[in-house]
Formats: sequence, C-alpha cells, structure tokens
Amino acid sequence: MTGDRKINTGGGNYNERIEGDYVQGNYYISGVTGSKISGVAGGESTAVAGENLTGVAGGDISGTVTNTINQLTESESPEAPTLADLLKQLQAAIASQDSGLSEKDKKKALKHLDTIGKLGVERNNSDLREMAENAMDALPTILKRGTGLMEFLKTHFDIELDEILDNIQGILNF
Repeated sequence: MTGDRKINTGGGNYNERIEGDYVQGNYYISGVTGSKISGVAGGESTAVAGENLTGVAGGDISGTVTNTINQLTESESPEAPTLADLLKQLQAAIASQDSGLSEKDKKKALKHLDTIGKLGVERNNSDLREMAENAMDALPTILKRGTGLMEFLKTHFDIELDEILDNIQGILNF
C-alpha cells in the first residue's frame, strides 16, 4: 500500500500486527495455572508463585526482593545461603513498622537489596557487579536514616548493621 492513510482508533490503541492473544484493560484473572505463563504485569499482582520466575513486574518491590532471595537460595554457590539470610534480615528490618524509614527510603533500600541479591545469583555479570557495588555504597546511608532499624536487627537477629554489610561485601568480594 502506498501513500498516507488515516486510521481512527476512537482514542484507543492501534497495532498493525498482533500475534497471539491480545488483552487490554483491567481484568481480574484468578486460578491461572500452567507450566508456561508469561506477560504478567501490574501494580496489584498477588500470589504469583512458580519455578524460574523472571520478568514479574509490579508495584511491590518487597515481593520482587523475596523472589530474588528465593532464586539465590536455589543457587549452587556455597555462599548463597548465607547471603540470602543476610538479605532476609535486612529486608525484615527495612519492612518493619519500627524501622524509622520513610516509604520512599524503604523502596530505595529494597531496590538496592534486590540488585545485590541478583548479583548473588549471577556472580559473573559485570553490569550487575557495578550496580551492586553502587547499591552497597548507597545502602548504608539510607539504612542509617532508620532510627529503629538498627535496634530491630539487634533485637530480632542479634546482629549489627555494619556486621551485615561487611559480611555481604566479603561474600561478593567488594
């Protein structure tokens, strides 16, 4: 076909070629099971579970960190269980009501934890290494804003924040 053409979409979207199933809008999906489910995204996706979850997007960074930690526990690296435990302790302290962190700082800290955990899963990924090093540089500043965070770690895990951070750095060879 040559020349310009006008397509009135009535305010909707237009796609010249759609392959496979296409659903747009807000839909409630329940009880979906299978060995290969893809394209799940949203701000309120709950109870997403399975093997080898990748590309699960949503608004709850804590769930993303949990998925990363779960992948880390399945890693064959001998340090992986220790790193997973350290990240779980930090995740619990950050999420605590008594952490003293703002919601914005909680999200930032959890994103940094996720990056660090991903490096634990993919130890040879140089891009992740650089991002994890940056995360380890930023994380202490954010966490020390949480007045109750250090007390939470001491009370619940009998460990100091600096000890956790030093252990993480040692495991990841920073």
